[in-house]
Amino acid sequence: LFQLVVSFYLAKKRNFPCSQWQGWGNVWRTFKGGFGAILLPLFVMVLLICGIGTVVEIGACSCLLAVVVSIIYGDFTFKMFIKSIVNAGLSAAKILAIISAAGIYQWIISSMGATRAISEFVSGLEVSSTVLVAVCMLIFFVLGMLLDTTVQHLVIMPLMTSSLIAANVDLIWFSV
Repeated sequence: LFQLVVSFYLAKKRNFPCSQWQGWGNVWRTFKGGFGAILLPLFVMVLLICGIGTVVEIGACSCLLAVVVSIIYGDFTFKMFIKSIVNAGLSAAKILAIISAAGIYQWIISSMGATRAISEFVSGLEVSSTVLVAVCMLIFFVLGMLLDTTVQHLVIMPLMTSSLIAANVDLIWFSV
């Protein structure tokens, strides 16, 4: 509401062009046109707040509601529906490929004994747990400029976690 008042004030002050009032009929047509867009996030928030389902279940219900809204507005085509399903499958396949590659990478690293060597090195350092967590966060900060967060979580974080466990760091400080 505050932003609306500020926008109105700035528009009047800067003499922005405006059109004539179109009437309440135009307001109603605009509301009907955007009702589906308003309904979907409202639907998700109500279901989450009420605890009716898990995030996955509510996501599936949201997809169903989006299909219903697109049918109501006449935007739904079967070709578009199939294309959406194919795109969702491709996205899921990419994510699963990343997860499986990260699992293979972790198996190779642990088979080589790298996690044990890193843990022994870190536990041998004479620094406080605060410094260790700060160094880890600095590493994540730098890697965030270079790598995707999925890669960081699946590849780098397990290496750091084993090192911090060996140094008796409470992991709540690392995960927060």
